[in-house]
Amino acid sequence: GVVMALTKIGPGAFPSGSIIQVVATTSTTAVNDAGAFTSFGEISTNFRRAITPLFADSNLLLEAQFMFNQHAGSVSLVQQAKFYDVTNSADVFVGEELGSRNRCTISHRASHYDANDPDQMTMRGFIPASNTTARTYTIHFRCEASGTNYDFNQSHGDTTSYGFSCPFIFTIKEIKG
Repeated sequence: GVVMALTKIGPGAFPSGSIIQVVATTSTTAVNDAGAFTSFGEISTNFRRAITPLFADSNLLLEAQFMFNQHAGSVSLVQQAKFYDVTNSADVFVGEELGSRNRCTISHRASHYDANDPDQMTMRGFIPASNTTARTYTIHFRCEASGTNYDFNQSHGDTTSYGFSCPFIFTIKEIKG
């Protein structure tokens, strides 16, 4: 297969910056009433993506885009998300430790009119592969306060006037270092 051929070629055959492989997870499956996320937690195991880097000196570009909505209506809440290495139980591409601040990949607050307002989150991370061991990544999500609930990939209300159903995408590109 292609993987076998690339490993036989060796790392010197690819100039720095070459895309070695791209893996993706896409999902149109909605996650309805996912919970309040008052602490960081995985949105859905359906959103996981596995990769086995071919070269230890490569870098991994993680990119995810998804829609969600909070049921809190007109309350504007801060949401945070981060990439998480399931295999090694570790946060990846998060900010530095600064007091009691939550370390995350991205943080978001939008103005809300009602319980059906869509929010889009787009995340990117760039990390060293470090080895050729298989690993699985996912997205952890949290909200600043309790008292709300979240839907992912769909609106809370089912209507043609404002309802939405959107896909989720998570790609990982191995880039030669």
